[in-house]
Amino acid sequence: MKSVNSLGLKDYQLFLDSVTVYGELDFVLPFRDIEFGQWETALETLLIKMMSKDPRLVKFNTDLLIALVKEAGIICSSVIDIDTWSRFVCWASPSHQ
Repeated sequence: MKSVNSLGLKDYQLFLDSVTVYGELDFVLPFRDIEFGQWETALETLLIKMMSKDPRLVKFNTDLLIALVKEAGIICSSVIDIDTWSRFVCWASPSHQ
């Protein structure tokens, strides 16, 4: 059972609203169609897709992202790639840009 303060689909959708990729108006569109409220895998897939872009062209709500990846368990485990979060942090770090 999730706690009262747990994050969910609405928070994921707020995060999607915060994501912008310069020159790509529909970048997050494929990630809006969530079946059965399973936003966690969609979030991990979105992170992987974001890493395919130049990080200087991608803007997003960092605080909300961190809260979501903690809630989804992506930091310590994942569905697609166990290293998704560590690779994303490296990609997003200023020294990488």
